[in-house]
Amino acid sequence: MNSIKYIFIGVLLSAFAFGELQLPDKHPLDETEYKKFTLDNGLKVILVSNPKYNISAASMHVKVGSLSDPSDAQG
Repeated sequence: MNSIKYIFIGVLLSAFAFGELQLPDKHPLDETEYKKFTLDNGLKVILVSNPKYNISAASMHVKVGSLSDPSDAQG
């Protein structure tokens, strides 16, 4: 896995919750690379890679729970 140097893989579900995926603003000295794409199943993905680090992480946002229930169909 030395060739893959992802320090963060952000996976955002619920496209309607966030609308268009926005990449963060990048500082001129920042070596971090950002890529965004949508999988065939509609899953929106942001990959963040920094060649200085040889670690990986993943994060996922899933819009579920009682706060996400529509008011006309709770439960």
